[in-house]
Amino acid sequence: MEHTAPRRTTLYARVWRWHFFAGLWVAPFGILLALSGSVYLWNPQIEAAMQRRMDAGAVRGPAQPEDALVAAAAAHVGGGRLRSYRMPGPDDATVRIEIAASSGPQLVWVERTSARPVYAMASASHPMQVAKRVHGELLTGRFGSTLVELAACWMIVLIVSGAYLAWPRQGGLARALLPRLELRSRPGLRAVHAAAGLWMGGFVLVFLISGLPWTGNFGALFKQVQALTNNAGPGQEFAVTLQSGPAPRHVESPDGELTLALRHGAAAPRPAELWSTHEGHHEPSVDVQSATPPAGAVPIGLAEIAARAARESLPPPVEIAPPQGENGVWTVRSQVQRRPDRVTVHYDRWTGEERMRIAFGDQPAVQRAVAYGISFHEGALFGIANQILGMCIALCVVGLSASGLAMWWRRRPSGALGAPPLPADRRLGYGLGVLITAFALLLPLVGASLLLVLALESLWGRLGPRLAAARSVSSRA
Repeated sequence: MEHTAPRRTTLYARVWRWHFFAGLWVAPFGILLALSGSVYLWNPQIEAAMQRRMDAGAVRGPAQPEDALVAAAAAHVGGGRLRSYRMPGPDDATVRIEIAASSGPQLVWVERTSARPVYAMASASHPMQVAKRVHGELLTGRFGSTLVELAACWMIVLIVSGAYLAWPRQGGLARALLPRLELRSRPGLRAVHAAAGLWMGGFVLVFLISGLPWTGNFGALFKQVQALTNNAGPGQEFAVTLQSGPAPRHVESPDGELTLALRHGAAAPRPAELWSTHEGHHEPSVDVQSATPPAGAVPIGLAEIAARAARESLPPPVEIAPPQGENGVWTVRSQVQRRPDRVTVHYDRWTGEERMRIAFGDQPAVQRAVAYGISFHEGALFGIANQILGMCIALCVVGLSASGLAMWWRRRPSGALGAPPLPADRRLGYGLGVLITAFALLLPLVGASLLLVLALESLWGRLGPRLAAARSVSSRA
């Protein structure tokens, strides 16, 4: 019993030191990710507002054929191929069409009655795409994605360590959860900081964990485990098939989605007039293809597929992608943000017959769990209440990050970092060792960075006293 208090003191000192350094690293990222994520929470409302803006002043009436609308969109951006066609709502005066132009993917809104383009922008400039890229990769590609994942993983460590530090040791849970709002003093700010973490830490953890399958390192590991356990699911979204050549393979794209790559020597798909390859910017299917066409067969056009899609009454928004290659299939996909409601249907390009239908129930249990998590993360699982909860979580992350930085700034000595000192006993206890091992196995970036931190701490533990002694001798001289 006599060793219990010193061990607890040592554990508290070590956890407090890690919480301090993790907080300094994570806080700026936490604020940025929370703000960009809170924008994406309102994706349906923002998309609806953009559609109303495009429709303002547009004439409503009998619509032009879909092929004419696509041709007008392509001509407006200097030529290109259809990338996706978003099914318009019954009251929409304009339709959104994405064109693969020479300058990159372009979104064009076309007035349905006259085929007059009313607005165009680069697909990457769409507000939701910008918010998504900031949130997922800090607008810097793979490197930014790794930084985001590292920050998210360490935020999990922050929440767990913060709960340990904030939990009352001698009762008084009600006081810890309901402190007095004294933000001007550091103790008062610390009490509010701790209470907010105790109240919202669990929700923040769920949000962080639900986003991990999107990340580059954990996400790749997660996909490998799914493949090894036969839990990958069908995954067909937009179809990519080839008539000849070696079998295609799946690879990981920078944004973590599956894209299609060809084995060495494979024949490239040949464009077919305006309908051409879809660029693989959605998850492709390599299993679905159209039936062998009879001699002289004419492929079905967008108009007939759009009519079939309208009869499906899939949850909007619904996008249509053209066939890929010589014998690909038309793909109609619900893009509704609540992922358990999504349905994908593939149609034969020659006959229009349904070739494959993929609904939520066709996915294995692991994929369904991930879909629920992603929908919760995006604020789409249970409507407006989910969005409001997401906003509360985002504001909590901003508040925790800002208050943590404020507390550090107030307590730090002038001209110094003000880090908590290393504990005298630097050995890791059994429980802490197990926790570190668990983090290292489940979160690869945390494991790698923890090893680096431990190595630096060990090095500083040896060099620190020598440097301090050298400075002392120098000052006396």
